[in-house]
Amino acid sequence: MRSFGIEEEFFILEPLAGLPRVPIASARAELLALTAGGTRTHSEFLACQLEGIGPICTQGAEALESAQAYRTVLPGTGVIRRWPWEPHRASRALQPS
Repeated sequence: MRSFGIEEEFFILEPLAGLPRVPIASARAELLALTAGGTRTHSEFLACQLEGIGPICTQGAEALESAQAYRTVLPGTGVIRRWPWEPHRASRALQPS
């Protein structure tokens, strides 16, 4: 029997400018602790990037269910709603002079 898994990459963006942003340490820790539908969150190369790693599956429906459960929970975290960002050099360009 063949098995497979799904890995998804997510970039954290500042909502108004749409630029990549690094969340503060406590928000990042909350995101990295997130699990849903058998999918776990891991850090990636960029600090503004996260990876959702799904369970090993043998059926397409099983993989879809896991991915959908994770995608449903991710936006509902307090982290996503609060937008706690660390200062970023690009932010200066966004501020009125």
